[in-house]
Amino acid sequence: MAPSGEHRWANAVIGMIYTLYSRWRLQRYVGRGLQIADDCRLIEMPNFGSEPYLISIGSHVTISARVAFINHDGGTWVFRHLPRYRDVIKFGRIVIHDNCFIGAGTTIMPGVSIGPNTVVAAQSVVTADVPANSVAAGVPARVVMTVEEYAEKSLAQMPPGLNRAPVFESSAAVNLVIKSDATPLAWGYGGDGRLNIPPEATNVIDIAAGQAAHNLALRADRTIVGWGDPGYGALNIPPGLTNVVGIDVGWGYSVVLKTDGTVQAWGWNDYGQVNLPPGLTNLQAIASGYEHTLGLLPNGTVIAWGRNRIGQTDVPSTLGNVVAFSAGTFHSIALSRQGPPEIVQQPFDEVVPRDGTVEFVASAVGDHLKYQWRFNGGALPGATQARLLLTNVQPAQAGLYSLVASNSSGSVQSSNGLLSIVPLTITTQPTNMTIYEAQDASFDVAIRGTGPRYYFQVPNGIPTSGECAVGFVGARRLCQYLASGAMAES
Repeated sequence: MAPSGEHRWANAVIGMIYTLYSRWRLQRYVGRGLQIADDCRLIEMPNFGSEPYLISIGSHVTISARVAFINHDGGTWVFRHLPRYRDVIKFGRIVIHDNCFIGAGTTIMPGVSIGPNTVVAAQSVVTADVPANSVAAGVPARVVMTVEEYAEKSLAQMPPGLNRAPVFESSAAVNLVIKSDATPLAWGYGGDGRLNIPPEATNVIDIAAGQAAHNLALRADRTIVGWGDPGYGALNIPPGLTNVVGIDVGWGYSVVLKTDGTVQAWGWNDYGQVNLPPGLTNLQAIASGYEHTLGLLPNGTVIAWGRNRIGQTDVPSTLGNVVAFSAGTFHSIALSRQGPPEIVQQPFDEVVPRDGTVEFVASAVGDHLKYQWRFNGGALPGATQARLLLTNVQPAQAGLYSLVASNSSGSVQSSNGLLSIVPLTITTQPTNMTIYEAQDASFDVAIRGTGPRYYFQVPNGIPTSGECAVGFVGARRLCQYLASGAMAES
């Protein structure tokens, strides 16, 4: 039984709420440092773990349902209660490069890099790097074939004759589709020869159904063929026309886009439909309506010409960052990505020993973002990612670091993160001990830093003479001196 109107309405509301909630969750992850490209596809919101700032996902990546990102090894819980292992932690960055597919139920472990153009099969557990252009599967995941082998295998398994993704087009009276043999098929109203597809319509890669009574097809050799009503000169294709990359048709006129970004138009011209605006070059796409045409410029803005009966060519002055558009009978519509970026995670202050490594992380939301890190107000050459990794840090690098995020709508700068450089730091402190009288006590520390090191016992805060190693007998406190006189005290 079909759902009632109330049920359909309820399902629509639930779907909308789920979509909004998913977007909110994703922005929360981004705010916590997750890096993910705008054109990624999430079938279901993944579990990005407790350290999303350790995850980087490239462009054109699909992540299926129930995918889990494990950023740290929780198994250390078993032995961290022991003093020797109290401070043991195991983290790892996860990187998924461009153009990857992650199958349903996959688990990705810490420290894994998945190369570009890669497929990870469903239910896999990825414990090691996956090379580029490969298919990995299993527990643990292993390379089973190349992507090229997978593509050929998939092609061989297709039903006979079905070797092309269908392309559809429709008008008020005719429907067109490109069949698997790269020829068009038409159905609907057959007057004026609209369904009489000519035999030369072969190797077709695109089609356009007319607002009036004619159709066009673009062939793989970048030439076009037309059929239907030749009225108004709509089928008067210019002799020798080639290098065509886009086609569309209006009421009694035709428009094509060529590989050099120029446009040619012919047919009915009572309202300037084929009178191209002066200097019209470098177009990225075209779309024709009933009596008007739209063109997409390289800067993401739209230009329009033809009849402006009720404002269909009045392009809003604020329209920019257009990624798709269409021309209707008496209206136009465009999809744009607009708005300046916004900083959602500020960089933290960092302290690092000399010759050490440190990473500043900031995060911004927005479309088509560009990044530039700044040091003490000046741009850092080559620092154009959302993360800034500094290695072999020297005293001259101490100072203020900030990130500028920008797009075509504006820019925003983060707050400053202060980098302080110390000669050395103690990363593991000695632990308290309770012992019997006359029993030995051993204290251990772990140290980061460079230079010759001298270790001294400091019982009750009073340094004793003599040099000794880490692991002191009878010591109550420890401190460390460098030859330069710098000191870190435990």
